Amino acid sequence: ARRRLVNLMHATSGRHFWIASFHEQTWGFLESSAVPVSIDLFRALFNIQPLSPTQLSEWLRSNTCAAGFDFDFDNLIAGAVLGADPVRSMDRVKTAFWRRLADTSEGNPQIALQYWLESLHHPAHPELEIAQEPEHAALIPLDVALYTPPFPEIIDALSDTGLFVLAAIVIHDGLSVADLASSLNTSPGLIRVTTRHLQILDVLVVQDGEFRISVAGLPAIIRTLRQRHFLHSLG
Repeated sequence: ARRRLVNLMHATSGRHFWIASFHEQTWGFLESSAVPVSIDLFRALFNIQPLSPTQLSEWLRSNTCAAGFDFDFDNLIAGAVLGADPVRSMDRVKTAFWRRLADTSEGNPQIALQYWLESLHHPAHPELEIAQEPEHAALIPLDVALYTPPFPEIIDALSDTGLFVLAAIVIHDGLSVADLASSLNTSPGLIRVTTRHLQILDVLVVQDGEFRISVAGLPAIIRTLRQRHFLHSLG
């Protein structure tokens, strides 16, 4: 699909002005020698950098307050050294939290938002799910806790077939069973078995008839695919 899109752009670039957005894995795929398309039609390239810890902090604080919530990091400072300056200790805790969030989400705002919501808990009702929609928000204080992203052990234990399926879905940002079978040159039956297993593990979700990587698991999956050489970093 991506190759057909680029070919269409080539054919119509004399009559139309194209602006396209690709994530890193798709762009790396199009740039590779294995893909028989030319991307020189793009006269200007803009690399959108991940959000920094400071940018994530400002963005998430603003949106959380706008939704009617307040929050504090008191629970994370419970283990601070006795006698330490409480103000400096709190500053260190906050700095460490935002750096960790930026690292685990790789600066991706969609992923960081989900991890942030998973980190917020009502002190009287720890099981409360924090609504993303402001109209469902109440003016209640929230505690911030450390959230550990899921899936590293699950991904490490996958077969090569499962990793090939995940790599193809990451590169194309969503594929159907038929597209996966065509892309990987394998049978639809094997693809169905593999994707069903990945769905049971909550690694894959279905959107508009295509399999996509779950948002929460995307950073761990991409890191594993790079480590196992199923994907290559542009950096």
